[in-house]
Amino acid sequence: LKPSGGGDYKLSIDGVKVGVFSGAALAFGVNLALHKRTPQYLQAIQVRQVLMKLWAVEQMDRRVKYVEHQFMKPFYANRSMFAADVNFMEAEKYLVDYIMESSRKNLNQSFTHYLKFKRE
Repeated sequence: LKPSGGGDYKLSIDGVKVGVFSGAALAFGVNLALHKRTPQYLQAIQVRQVLMKLWAVEQMDRRVKYVEHQFMKPFYANRSMFAADVNFMEAEKYLVDYIMESSRKNLNQSFTHYLKFKRE
């Protein structure tokens, strides 16, 4: 774009007004990445929101798998991790006993998370 003369120019992308720029600013170059009204920026925000939800689900799954792998092997020794009849009161008791016996109270958050999300 080469502005022809002075004055201000309205810049829009796909019908969305991005801003008003002087001919000199346009001649020098306008960094559209700094403008939060562009359709590209708005689309990137939507993609980020979807990814944040995905990352939250992945984090929950990783925490459940971590507890199962690190601490629940003895509990599931004679049970299936995927069985519908797993008694979560037994699992909770196992984890509470594990915390008390090993003085690993810092694991309480991971275990609480496990018990909450393993049920879902």
